[in-house]
Amino acid sequence: MWYIIVLVVFGILYYLSKFGKNETTSNKVSQSNSSSYKFLKDGIHTYEITGIQHYLEGKPNMEYRNFIGHVSTEYNQYDKNAIAVYDTDYDQIGFTPKGHQRAHHTISKMYGGKVLCWGNVKNNNGFWSGYVNIPVGYNFEKLEEIYDKGIILVKAKNNGDLSIHKFESIFAKLTEL
Repeated sequence: MWYIIVLVVFGILYYLSKFGKNETTSNKVSQSNSSSYKFLKDGIHTYEITGIQHYLEGKPNMEYRNFIGHVSTEYNQYDKNAIAVYDTDYDQIGFTPKGHQRAHHTISKMYGGKVLCWGNVKNNNGFWSGYVNIPVGYNFEKLEEIYDKGIILVKAKNNGDLSIHKFESIFAKLTEL
């Protein structure tokens, strides 16, 4: 009789180990490793923005600004895994550096090729530089919340109504996974 109980317990444990794991949280989206590509780890990934000089040259009265926008996986003649960076007005700011196949694959498969991003750009005596933050593992509701609240924060920061320290503190809490 005790053999049957032991077998039933082991059967239940085996079943739970195979099918009972349900690691969903309200802010996460699942990652499937069905292909040979690996996904980026969940979290916020930061990249330098390249090509800013080309896209922002001649923009008047812009020295420094934070932005919220989106990144889009694209193909161009220089990088088949290109990730373009756009601001809120759908104006292109630049690209992430060449060679980020894992990021390209993650954005393509998890978000259909387009996902929210935020960052900043600055002009230092005619030389543009900047960075972009790309969230991975966030569900669409959380991304929408970040976008809606982030737009307000970015406008307040760019208008001088919010210090950089306060802005970064609030935005860090808003983007917690």
